[in-house]
Amino acid sequence: MQFDEIIKNSGLEQDFPKLESPFIREETEKGYVCTKKIDNRSRWVFTKECTAVEKLDGTNTSILVENNRLTRIMNRKNIIEPFSKQGKPFTIGILEAIEKDYFKLEGGQHFGELMGKTINGNFLELDSYIWLPFSLMLTRNKYKFWDNLEFENKSDEEIYEITSNIFKDLWSLEYRRRYGKIKPAEGIVFYRIIDNKMTELCKLRRDMFDWFEGRRHT
Repeated sequence: MQFDEIIKNSGLEQDFPKLESPFIREETEKGYVCTKKIDNRSRWVFTKECTAVEKLDGTNTSILVENNRLTRIMNRKNIIEPFSKQGKPFTIGILEAIEKDYFKLEGGQHFGELMGKTINGNFLELDSYIWLPFSLMLTRNKYKFWDNLEFENKSDEEIYEITSNIFKDLWSLEYRRRYGKIKPAEGIVFYRIIDNKMTELCKLRRDMFDWFEGRRHT
């Protein structure tokens, strides 16, 4: 499943959209954190239209496929030269994903997260690099428990408290799959899927809550 409905493609080579929190955030002495008020544009997160998927702390990377050939690699809007020192991690990660059959070389722009030993603290503790397409993550790292939560008729504050408590004990599915051990997840990306089309996205990270201790994203 590609992301045309989300990024409103009129052509290719688009940047992935910036994702906001479903809770309104404000600057405090603890940082830029969530309040107990839901952003009305994101109330769908707490309905049955929402699919919750683990968010990984890598670097956003997309590839362009034309005529069954990979023709371009992009880190956000930056074009990556594959045969360069800068491009080596991207090339290795994408080739590894192809070898593992993580995606098909179907025409269009495909988005994902590049993970590896020199990227954002190497969350997955890798010796090399791997590109994880978002289409793979949708099925591989879906938090199924979210489907069974009941938020109907609950106040914004009640929904916030439920969600906050979930995030305190949220474990990484990808890390557990690789090592059989638990590690706190960075967060969740929420997908709004209607008639098998993704129409909206937003995200929540652990460091968006006021109880979080440690380095926060800017």
